[in-house]
Order: sequence, then C-alpha cells, then structure tokens
Amino acid sequence: MDEYLEVRLDIFEHLAEPARVRKTLKIAELIDEILKEFSDVPSESPQRYELYLKGNKKPISRNSTLAQADIQPQDELVLTYSHQDDPREIFAESKRVYLRDEEDGRIYTLEWSPALIGRPNKNAEQDILMAVNLQQHPHGMTVSRRHAQITLENGHFFLQALAENNPTVLNKRVIPPGSRAELQDNDSFFLGKRLQMTFFTHKPTGQQSAVSESASIPRPAMLSPDSQTVLGESPLEIPLRLLIEKSHTSLGQVIDLPLPARLGRSHPMLINDKEVSRQHVEFHYDPAQGQVYLRDLGSRNGTSLNGVRLTPETTYMLPVDVPLQLGPHVVLKRLA
Repeated sequence: MDEYLEVRLDIFEHLAEPARVRKTLKIAELIDEILKEFSDVPSESPQRYELYLKGNKKPISRNSTLAQADIQPQDELVLTYSHQDDPREIFAESKRVYLRDEEDGRIYTLEWSPALIGRPNKNAEQDILMAVNLQQHPHGMTVSRRHAQITLENGHFFLQALAENNPTVLNKRVIPPGSRAELQDNDSFFLGKRLQMTFFTHKPTGQQSAVSESASIPRPAMLSPDSQTVLGESPLEIPLRLLIEKSHTSLGQVIDLPLPARLGRSHPMLINDKEVSRQHVEFHYDPAQGQVYLRDLGSRNGTSLNGVRLTPETTYMLPVDVPLQLGPHVVLKRLA
C-alpha cells in the first residue's frame, strides 16, 4: 500500500501546487512544511494558519493525519489565515463600499476592512488585504505598494495614508503619513499626483465596472443547480488556440489547450515569464452557450481583458481577437 498521497496545494497566490505527502503526517506538521517551502508566507507563527479542503468552509483538525481526515488523491488543500487571525473584517454585501477611478470610470468594490490600496509584493499578509490592486493601471507605477488603506470603525470609514514619500490627498488636503481622515460619500482623493478616486457608500450607476456587464457571468459558486450554464462539462471540439502577441521568449507562438485547462508559468512557452503566476488563469467551455470563459486564479500580477483588469475568481467570457494580458508583459489573443 502506498504510504503517500498526491495532492494539490493552494498557498495564497501559489495555486494547484503538486505535493506528495505522507498519509500519516499531521495537518499541523504539513502546515510547518509548507511554511518552510514557501518563503513569501510569514512563518514565525504557524498557529495563524489553517488548512481547508477546497470547497469546505470548516478547517481540517490540526491534530488529524491526512488519512484520518480522509484526504484523497488529487484533493486540493487551501492554506489561509485562521478565522480568528484573519486581519480582515469581511463586509456583508449590503455594507460594501466603492471607489471609482475618475480617469476611466472603473469601479472597485471594497469587501473588507482594512482595504489596502496599492500594488502587490511578495508579502502574503499584505496581499490578503489588497482590495485595490493598481499594478496594471496606466499610472500604477506612480502609486506606492502600500499607499493607503480604507478602514471601518464604529460605522465610519477612514482613509489612512501609508506611504512615507508619496502623498495621499483628500479633498485637496494632504493626509500626513500614518494619519487618517474620515471619508464621506462622494469624497474625492488623490494617490500621488495623478490617480484620482471617488468614494461611494452605494454603487455608482451608469459607470464602467471592472469589466462590462455583457462580458461577465455570475461567479460559478453562485450558479443555481438547474442553471443552463455548466462550465467544463463538454470539451471544445478543437483546442482553444492562443496566439502569444507579447512575451519575453515565445513571441508569435501558439498555445493549444484542450478545455478545461489552466495556464500559467508552468506551461513550457511561458516558463521564462516570471511575472506570470504558475497557475495564472483557468479556461472553460460552455456547450450550451457555445462560449469560452476564463477566470483569474488569484494571480499575483493580475489579468486584464481588452485593457480592463479582471476581478480574481470571477468568470468572464473570452471573445476572439481580444487582448488577454497575464501580468505586465504577456499578451495573448484567442484565435478563431
């Protein structure tokens, strides 16, 4: 009998990492091993983390072995902060607030507090707070990685400046670094000198969301059991063909993907594109609609479709001949 299990691990932006693990290993020991392996995850407090079976909201007991927890081959295990140690306060849907980019009308939904605004780095604790990722914004490089954050306290929202040498300006007044000012509905603020946002307590109407409404469908988890949209049940008659229009080494080549499939730096043609996550995006085919769909798998540097940043873990239609950008440098196009 094989003493090991082949499983997959989701460790923040490291998705579907293959691992061969002893069945007799305790979950607490597995967490320790993961923290040793992934240097970008803070390891000084292993008790801060829990492992979940993907799709299950209850953490696996730390004292159980993989065999006792009935973990099966190819199960996907998710490492995240324990509920009591999660630094975020998650908002109910009715309590969410919004930011609108005044240059292109894009709307960002803030679903937790503190809601960090900036650009990602290799710090898992910072990235879990990231609510507005400006890495791909035309003026994104003028914004600090930890530029500002919005917090909720006693029913009031506050804008706090975090960057030491890059201003945060609310209603034409500079907020000193480390200080904060209360936000009111329709308040406008600048991050640096060029990027302007407006704060709303209710979703603005008639503006551009992260993608156009016609290009998005509900999150798969929200689909009703009798929904006509079933992703990935039937293969595409021919593979999905993606032309590499921009890349460090594979310019002009074509990637053929039998669907469903994941794509990222683990693919041989993208292996030298270090800004692309190992498992960056996922593609599905919906036979009822005759459409190909994609979703960003929580990648570190994000995914854009036709120049518009996609919300992670949300499903979007993938049209033919529309630029699909993975991270800052890789651009693909779906071929007919």
